[in-house]
Amino acid sequence: ALPIYIPGQFTKRGALSYAVARAIEGTLARGGEVSRASLFGYTRQVVAQYAHEKQTIVTEPTRSAGSLDVPVWRADAEPSNPVSAGAVISKPIRVAVKGDASALARIKPASTPFVIVSDAMQADIIWDAQEKEGIVGSDVVARNVEAKDVPGIVDRVRALGEIALISERGPQTIELRPNNELHHAKDILMFEVRDVKDKYAVIFNVNGNGLVQFLYPIPEKKDPAQVDSATWQLKVVAGEPFGADTVVAAISDEPLTTLASELRKLDDRRVAARSVELLRQYLPQTPATRVGFATVFTGP
Repeated sequence: ALPIYIPGQFTKRGALSYAVARAIEGTLARGGEVSRASLFGYTRQVVAQYAHEKQTIVTEPTRSAGSLDVPVWRADAEPSNPVSAGAVISKPIRVAVKGDASALARIKPASTPFVIVSDAMQADIIWDAQEKEGIVGSDVVARNVEAKDVPGIVDRVRALGEIALISERGPQTIELRPNNELHHAKDILMFEVRDVKDKYAVIFNVNGNGLVQFLYPIPEKKDPAQVDSATWQLKVVAGEPFGADTVVAAISDEPLTTLASELRKLDDRRVAARSVELLRQYLPQTPATRVGFATVFTGP
């Protein structure tokens, strides 16, 4: 697997080695036992988030409950340097322009500062001014992108980086089915948020342009604040606007009433950065709190 950029790290890291290192440092254990199953689940979700679904972790054994439940280590103390839900990434987002870079000269940041770089290999985002595409890594995350739209993409990149950091303390398993390949118009997809029976849940989407869409719970649909099944599912059909959509799930044993209320106010607005502020402010800081996300990439 190729090394990737991880928020707060000065150099590229292997996503798997980083996830395992975080678990060893105590993030996963927090004073308890770590089984094979919990280690596998933790690393799989953390890697998927940092690698934007481009790296899949295969683990063995997969079915033997006895083997999966065996502790692989025990931790007797709290982590020495845990990631806080208040962690903020201060480094500006780097944007490279394919075409006339002067088009961004008068564009001001929305919430996240950005700088223009000449080397696309060092950029967090590439704006193809000719094709009007926003590109992160090798993926087109937004199409029909004008100069004025770039700050929204910048905010999305920063927001997902910070949500990934929040998630390290307790990743919530969420999976895109049937696979994480590029999907096309009319493809039927399913997001699955697992192990949420009787948990309080708040779920929202951040698209490639930084648009926030509130998904759950929606009062008009009489959604229960507590999920009444083991798995929450969202069926979607790929269509315009093509690009990237990231479904974020916040799960807790405690009510998330205020978080849900505040996030609903962001619905259909390009305020990805604000969604992170709300997570920091209103997520319960308990071991039972979990956050995770999964991303789908679509094209014509």
